[in-house]
Amino acid sequence: MWENRVWDKKNKWWTLDIDTEYVYLIVRSIFDKGEFTKLYKERITSLQVLIDKDIVYSLMREVFFKYTDRLFELLEAKKFDFIRSDYLSFNEY
Repeated sequence: MWENRVWDKKNKWWTLDIDTEYVYLIVRSIFDKGEFTKLYKERITSLQVLIDKDIVYSLMREVFFKYTDRLFELLEAKKFDFIRSDYLSFNEY
C-alpha cells in the first residue's frame, strides 16, 4: 500500500496515491464497513476519473479475483448499494 505513496505538501505528510486510495476505499467499504458510506461514495466517484484503470484493475484483481470485472461494471454504474451483497453472493470462482 505504501510503495506508491505521495507527499502531501499541504498537510506535510505521506498519503496514498490515487490508484491505491481508490482500491482502499472499495476494500474498506466491502470488508470493514459493510457498506459504502456517503463520504466514500463521493470520494470514489471523484477519484474514478483520475485513476489509471490498468493499475487499479491489477490491484483489485489481487483482492477480488474473478469478481473484479463485475466490480468495475458496478462501480462505473455507481451501483454502490448493490456491490456488497452482489460480491457476497458471487460464486463463479
